Amino acid sequence: MASRKGTLSVIEAFQKKMEEVIAAEEDEEQKRILEKALERGLQALEGRRQ
Repeated sequence: MASRKGTLSVIEAFQKKMEEVIAAEEDEEQKRILEKALERGLQALEGRRQ
């Protein structure tokens, strides 16, 4: 999905924020949960379902 005029798309903004949250998390189990949430969130935003 392309950005327009330098602004982030919703997908890009979601991914960036989630990656920041994951990087700041110290608990490894919580990191795995957040990574799974990121994956599922991106799939939902892109219109893919499992």
